[in-house]
Amino acid sequence: MMPEPISIASIALQVLGLLRGGRGLRRKVEISVGHGFLVYSFTPGGLGDLAIAAHATNDAAEPIVIESAGLTLDSGATALPPPLLMRMFPRRLAQGDKQSVWFSVDELVTRLKEDDGLGLPKYAWFRDSAGREYRRRIPRATRGTVTNFLTGK
Repeated sequence: MMPEPISIASIALQVLGLLRGGRGLRRKVEISVGHGFLVYSFTPGGLGDLAIAAHATNDAAEPIVIESAGLTLDSGATALPPPLLMRMFPRRLAQGDKQSVWFSVDELVTRLKEDDGLGLPKYAWFRDSAGREYRRRIPRATRGTVTNFLTGK
C-alpha cells in the first residue's frame, strides 16, 4: 500500500525544517576589509591617517562574543590593532551588530620596513570566545596601497 502524498510531503517539510533550523543556529560572522582615510572632526581638513579597516558583522540568530582581531601577514606573523582599540574587546555582537577595527598603514609600513621578511597583510581576522577565527583575504587594491607606501610611490 502506498503512503498518502500528504504524509510524505509533511515528513519532508519536517525534515527540511530541522535541517534549516540546525543551520540557522550555526554562528556566522561576515568579514569585510578595505582601506581609506579615518575622518576626525578635530584635525584641519578632517582627514587622518590612511588605514586598513576590517569589519565583522554577526549574521547569526544568536549573539557572539568577539575576543580579538588582527591581520595575518604573508610570513604568518600577526599585526594587532593599536592598544586603544584592543580595549574594546571582548565585545558582544547581537544579530546584525557590527564591530570595526582600523590598522594605521603608516604604523604597519614602519614595522614592515624594520623587518622586510614579514610580507604584506594577507588576511584580516576576528576571533570569538569559542576560539573560532573568521577571516577575509585583504583585497588586492589594499595590498597595493601598502606596497605603494613601502616603496614611496
